[in-house]
Amino acid sequence: MSDFNDHWRMIHFDFHMPDFVEGVGEAADFEAIVESLREANVNGIAIFTKGHYGNATYPTKMGNAHPNLGRDLVGGMTDACKRAGMLVRLYYSAAIDERVKREHPDWMRRNAASEIGSFVCFNGPYVTELAEPQIREIAQRYEFDEFFFDFAANANLAPCYCNHCRKAYRDAFGADLPASTNDADWERYAAWFRDVGYDFERRMAAAIHEYRPDVRVGYNWAYSTRMPEPPRDYVGYLTMDPAPNVLNYSLEGRYLSTLNRPYEIMTQRFIEHWGDWTMKPVNVLRQEFATVLANGGNCILGDKFHPDGTIDPAIYKRVAGLYDFVARRERLIRDAKPVPSIAVLHSASTFYGTGSRLFSNEHALAKLRGAHKMLVQSNEHFNVINERTLRDTIDAYGCVILPEQEVLAPETTSALYDYVVNGGTLIASYPFPRELDTLFGLEFEAPAESQWGYIGEMVKSLRRNVCNMPLVVHGQFGKFDVLRAQPLAAHVEPYPVRGFIAYNWQEPPPHRPSGFPAISTNVMGKGRGVAIAGPIFSSYARHDYPELRKLVANLLNLTMIEKRLSVTAPPCVEVTHWRRDRTDLIHLVNTRVENQLDRQWAVSEAPVPVEGIRVALQRSRRPKTVVLRPQGRRLKFAYRGGRVQFIVPRVKTHVCVVVK
Repeated sequence: MSDFNDHWRMIHFDFHMPDFVEGVGEAADFEAIVESLREANVNGIAIFTKGHYGNATYPTKMGNAHPNLGRDLVGGMTDACKRAGMLVRLYYSAAIDERVKREHPDWMRRNAASEIGSFVCFNGPYVTELAEPQIREIAQRYEFDEFFFDFAANANLAPCYCNHCRKAYRDAFGADLPASTNDADWERYAAWFRDVGYDFERRMAAAIHEYRPDVRVGYNWAYSTRMPEPPRDYVGYLTMDPAPNVLNYSLEGRYLSTLNRPYEIMTQRFIEHWGDWTMKPVNVLRQEFATVLANGGNCILGDKFHPDGTIDPAIYKRVAGLYDFVARRERLIRDAKPVPSIAVLHSASTFYGTGSRLFSNEHALAKLRGAHKMLVQSNEHFNVINERTLRDTIDAYGCVILPEQEVLAPETTSALYDYVVNGGTLIASYPFPRELDTLFGLEFEAPAESQWGYIGEMVKSLRRNVCNMPLVVHGQFGKFDVLRAQPLAAHVEPYPVRGFIAYNWQEPPPHRPSGFPAISTNVMGKGRGVAIAGPIFSSYARHDYPELRKLVANLLNLTMIEKRLSVTAPPCVEVTHWRRDRTDLIHLVNTRVENQLDRQWAVSEAPVPVEGIRVALQRSRRPKTVVLRPQGRRLKFAYRGGRVQFIVPRVKTHVCVVVK
């Protein structure tokens, strides 16, 4: 069995083939394909067994092979890869099956109006009559190292009202399915429906392990930020394919790296995600790979077989250079652990306690994305953690940030009080639970009337590099009476809005101080609680107002008792801090691009280097060396007052500073 962490350079071959395609796979030269992959530094491959059209790529007896399948693609590729010593992963479309939709519409999910949906239902016969038998067939027939289920987690993004769900829910609770999120029983239904998804995962893993007990099983997007909870025991690795944007890769990596499972983030060679036959500029892919590596993940590149089973050789001439870039950095990641410094809480209680309470809550994710983007662009090292991880590791962090986490489990609230009393710094933005008001030395009065608010006059230490004017926050503030807290900034109400607003009144201007704080701090025990009375992080997620980012950076410098790492660089430089034994590894990723097409897509055909990055690292002893990797260049450094100080002269795409 191959070790997951020996295979950082994989290729995922997409192969969703509709019925009308002829000669499927008939021209595939398996040995030649594998040789091309080997020459391109690839050491692992993902092969389709069944795609979204419901057509298998092998001669199945349990399901439906593609009607024009020319040869056994799974068997041919599996055998060739095994002979070459490559890791083999098999792919299965778990919840999208167009053939099932045509032939068994009663197996599909339905909305509240009984209209057929896009996904099969895991409460229906699909599981026992197709998925389980076919997975057992695959596991018995082929030799492989890993299995990948697509859309197993994503399938529960929306509720299902099919007859199978109605019957199963009635059998479980003696009641009809709730009609909407406003129903009193909705929370019970959502928890039950999430359990349906977990049960499907468990059954699929059991079907594989019946024949291949050592195979690692992964589920696309499962236990990512869409599912902020510890992975189940049957999950062998974590995997996902976010929209190709380095901020997306960074956010997921900073979260997945705290879950004690190997993980990967899949990018694609295509400019339009999975939908075309283009090739991204090499520099874009290097930035994406560098972001994944700097956050501790394995790299996997998405490609597609042509319908006849051939590949584009020109692609792999470029892949060779990209995976050489990865290979020279793999050992910098191996066996390292992220250093705890700042923790950003991604609360399952908030994620599942608001919205639909299923695996889709974009409102909750916007808060997290805003905090993540703000800290990345402030060159801060931090981790994103769930409530369980927070409770288990909270004492290791110098600061905990709650980005508008509206709901917390009681045991999490208790852990936060103990943390502050024992010397920690807690920063929370409104809305946060009323159970925390005492910690912040405040008493909640009421929500502000407006859907906008401004941060006005503030203490001098928060004004550094911040424009001296009221700073708009898009979202509703909370009004808090000060009990023991010390105000740091004043809340300014916007001009009252009446009726239709247009032209130069897209948002109302600042009007007058409300008499309530916008930011305050309260000492409790040895630590402090800092409250921001408005939704500053979700506002930044939507509007990218730089002054808010600078303000939060100043707030961290003012209130954190101890910062282990300080980096001075442009906002395009992402910083992560890892440690292996007594060696510090500081990754610097340059994500600067020369032209941005829109908020998601960027094209960067030539890297724009960043120069003169200043770094200060807290360290109990003077280091022996400070070396840039993979270049091997030694840097001059100073050691004063327990801090190592040095300058990184230039970052083209990625460097790692190794402090021994």
